[in-house]
Amino acid sequence: MLVPQAVGEAGVDNRIDVLATALHHGATVPDLAELELAYASPFASARRA
Repeated sequence: MLVPQAVGEAGVDNRIDVLATALHHGATVPDLAELELAYASPFASARRA
């Protein structure tokens, strides 16, 4: 994975944070499919999860 980029509205910063963390820890693109991400309904819509 090389330098992830994203354009969009609300929530893009969260997705970039996940990708930056994965990159820092040496994750590969296939590793992203195996990620377990937290979901907190008062703070995130089901669409973002």
